[in-house]
Amino acid sequence: MSAIPSWARVGAKVVCVATWRRQTEYHEQGPVSGEIYTIREVGALHLHEPGVVCVRLVEIKNRCLKYRDMPAGWEPAFRLSRFRPLITIEDDIATHFRQHLDVREPVEA
Repeated sequence: MSAIPSWARVGAKVVCVATWRRQTEYHEQGPVSGEIYTIREVGALHLHEPGVVCVRLVEIKNRCLKYRDMPAGWEPAFRLSRFRPLITIEDDIATHFRQHLDVREPVEA
């Protein structure tokens, strides 16, 4: 399994960068590009590609689909590569202007 980035954790807000388009008879819902979601579960959750890091989202809860080798069923998950972390303006300013904000006055001895 590829490494899970530090921002990909349960409870983290993410922005979808690639809409999930899957047409099946089960009418599953998927993330839409530009929308904000909250990670509910993260890990190797892909049914057919066990090494792929995927997430399930708080805002999207699909029903578990039945498979012959999985009697409890399986809820679809979405590749982590479809998302980026949500960066707030406060985080953006703190990250990009940190060097300018940490200016100290000289101390006279």
